[in-house]
Amino acid sequence: EELGLPPEELGAAIAARRRMETLWERSWEDPHERTASLPDPKAERFVDYVLLLDVIAHLPTPLPRLIQLRFIRSHTQADAARMLHISQAQVSRLERRAREALREALECG
Repeated sequence: EELGLPPEELGAAIAARRRMETLWERSWEDPHERTASLPDPKAERFVDYVLLLDVIAHLPTPLPRLIQLRFIRSHTQADAARMLHISQAQVSRLERRAREALREALECG
């Protein structure tokens, strides 16, 4: 709800994440080695999307809402500032903080 996504989209993302284990197959060369098997690029993008949603959801407030407003819904900084009841300068600083937090989370991931 904090991300403002429709419940069915979030439900699908959560269900997909829970089914991640089914995407793994045993390697033919080594039965103990497991490799990811994604049937097509769309599935791979969906998994990336689900994982990104999870990373965003764990960012401190108000970063998830800011990301939604600016990068998912394409609002201007001024519009986002008005909706978040902060200044445009604060939006700019928070965007920088959000990018750094996402970069760090995805690199460590």
